[in-house]
Amino acid sequence: MADLLEIQNVIREYHMREGPLGLTRSVLRAVDRVSLSVRAGETLGLVGESGCGKSTLARLMLGLEDPDAGAVLYKGKSLFPAPPADFREKVQMVFQDPYSSLNPRRSVGAIIGEPLAIHRHGSRRERANRVRELLSLVGLRPEDAVRYPHEFSGGQRQRVAIARALALNPELVVCDEAVSALDVSIQAQIINLLQGLQEKLGLTYVFISHDLAVVNYVSRRVAVMYLGRLVELAERDELYANPLHPYTRTLLAAAPEPDPRKTKRRLRLRDEAGALPPLACAFAPRCPLAEPACSEAVPDLREVVPGHFAACVRA
Repeated sequence: MADLLEIQNVIREYHMREGPLGLTRSVLRAVDRVSLSVRAGETLGLVGESGCGKSTLARLMLGLEDPDAGAVLYKGKSLFPAPPADFREKVQMVFQDPYSSLNPRRSVGAIIGEPLAIHRHGSRRERANRVRELLSLVGLRPEDAVRYPHEFSGGQRQRVAIARALALNPELVVCDEAVSALDVSIQAQIINLLQGLQEKLGLTYVFISHDLAVVNYVSRRVAVMYLGRLVELAERDELYANPLHPYTRTLLAAAPEPDPRKTKRRLRLRDEAGALPPLACAFAPRCPLAEPACSEAVPDLREVVPGHFAACVRA
């Protein structure tokens, strides 16, 4: 499969002021030299703890923020300083919270139809017909177009958000924790909806989550992030069966196991350290398997076995 989106050695930093008077300046590197590709038609899972840089990377993919270094390419063309003409239509996002991502003052029909109006797709009647079509596509009724977000449940609101993302016939949809704010039973419904839409419309997904069970269910490949760095990347089955990075092993061991007869081998982490050395493995301060070499250089993300990449000197 061809690469639809490519991230090349991207860095994103935020400059902050600290202290009582804000006189102390510091730099937070939220994304640190990440390289990643998204293949057409696949679902790429992106996992990691809160604060590891997943959502920042998503904003870079969407062109909502400029990288401080590196490049983001859509079909081989850079997003910066100006994205390709069709990029805003072909790459869309579904946000985490369906309660805050929808304007409570506007009807569902107006919310879904807004992208069509902005990009001047069809007449007013054609846009209204498209809205009704999208509502049916995501499992809602066409007559729901006149209702407002507060009249819907959380799962129904997320269906509205998905319909809005599909309005312009995108090729790539970035789902940023799209089911984490929902009840477990509703999560399954939304995941099944997303998979059905992918088969029907030929969509490509980047599925961002901290829930490894969900990522295992929906993804074809999985990338693992820690403190802004990509530490492991592999096909889903390979990564879950043979994790090479200690952080990935820790995440998998921490996931709940429904079978009480099965036991997991857990790695006991060290306490979190303070400032991260600029040239060191990001996970070294917590890793129980750390060696002196881990604190001497940043390990490259290298191919350990065909298709399986890890950034660890022990891999």
